[in-house]
Amino acid sequence: MEAQTRTLDLRDGKRTTLRFDVPTWRAVETLAEGEGIRWTEWVRRLIAANPDAENMHAVIRAATVEGLLAESVFAQRADQVRSGGAVLLEGCNMLDDAALADQLAHGKVEGGPVDMLGFQLFVGTDSNEQPVIWVKNGLRDGLHLAIAIPFSREEVEAKRGAFA
Repeated sequence: MEAQTRTLDLRDGKRTTLRFDVPTWRAVETLAEGEGIRWTEWVRRLIAANPDAENMHAVIRAATVEGLLAESVFAQRADQVRSGGAVLLEGCNMLDDAALADQLAHGKVEGGPVDMLGFQLFVGTDSNEQPVIWVKNGLRDGLHLAIAIPFSREEVEAKRGAFA
C-alpha cells in the first residue's frame, strides 16, 4: 500500500514528520473537514492532548478509527434513536406489548413459545408472510423484539433442505 509522508509544524516551533498510508490520510482529512479545520490543526490537537504518548502514529490511527466509527455506526444509531424509530438493526424492530400482541395475532406462529426463562421465542411469518422471529421479553414493561428473516419462505425451505 502506498504511503505518504507529511511534515507538520508544531505549536512549540518544532517540526514532526508523519508517514501513513493513503487511506489513513484520507480519514484524517475527512475527520478534520467534519470539524471545519485543516488536517494540520486536527493532528496538532491530538498531539497536544496526548503529550506523553510513546507512539503518536498509533494515537492518530486510533483517533481516525474512533472518529470514523462515531460518524458512521454510532451516528446511524443516534439518528435512529432521535427519529423515535425503534429500529435497532436492519430488519429488527422493538415492540411494546400491544404491537407484539398484534403481530402474533395477525401473523402465523409456527413454533413456540419456547421458554428461555427471561424471554420466550416464537417463529413464524408476519401478516405479509415474511419469516420472522419474535422475542417476548419476560421483564415487566420491557420491550419485545421482532427479527425479520431476510429470505422468502421458499428460500428458507430450500436452505433447510440443503442441510437435511
